[in-house]
Amino acid sequence: ERVEEDLVKWASKYPETRRLFHEDPMLKTFEAKILGVYNNYIILDQTSFYPLGGGQTYDQGYIIVGDKRFNVVDVRNINGVIIHKLDREASEDLIGERVKGVIDWERRYKIMRHHTATHILMGALRRVFGDHIWQAGADKNEYRGRLDVTHYETPSREDIKKIEDLVNKIIDERRKITARYMDRYEAEKIYGLSIYQGGVPEDKMIRIVEIEDWDAQACFGTHLTNTGEVGGFKIISTSKIADGVVRFEFVAGTRVSEEAYKMEKSLREISEALNAPYDENLV
Repeated sequence: ERVEEDLVKWASKYPETRRLFHEDPMLKTFEAKILGVYNNYIILDQTSFYPLGGGQTYDQGYIIVGDKRFNVVDVRNINGVIIHKLDREASEDLIGERVKGVIDWERRYKIMRHHTATHILMGALRRVFGDHIWQAGADKNEYRGRLDVTHYETPSREDIKKIEDLVNKIIDERRKITARYMDRYEAEKIYGLSIYQGGVPEDKMIRIVEIEDWDAQACFGTHLTNTGEVGGFKIISTSKIADGVVRFEFVAGTRVSEEAYKMEKSLREISEALNAPYDENLV
């Protein structure tokens, strides 16, 4: 979604925002200073609110300025300057004021689980199907993850089971996850060009997210500290969306049990419609 030109022009007057969400992705609250106000948008000197980007949706939450509370409903990154969209207009009198920012943590944690699960899944797909697997698109939000990859056929049930077992094995192994900035040429030498699964960034310094002995990618997103935090993984659908492109949709963490409940509910409804026995002990 394109940011309006007047917002781009406004944001260009300010220095790059300090990215607290990279320094500490587990930071739930933070303090900052308001640098700019434009209608219902504000710019802070630093923020823990993650902006839309890298296939990851933006954070939500609220900020408190004095006795006023504003909900943060959208966050965007404009050339390093992060703008926060509020639920109502803010006054320019607030420029220079200190604010407390509070992230909707339950939502963010689900997003992080799905993003880290995407990287684990990519590593699993390359091991199961081969190195021709390449990312063709991705989306991570609080409800599910989606990964589109280059592959010539829709996976069989046996393939899906093999992939799920492998991903959950890596989750159980609690492998360490690290994120660091590196010179792009040094990163290419160490990890190869497969780090550009999400596209090739223009910057000389790139942020590498590495899952120990499993996967390394240039990535802007927020991640967990070890694979065990993903909790669990289940593929909910696979489809061939174009010639040579297969889509995987999946859930992680607490979303696995929510999807299992939906499936059990559907089975119960089908059994009632067919007047067929159903094991009620499952529910």
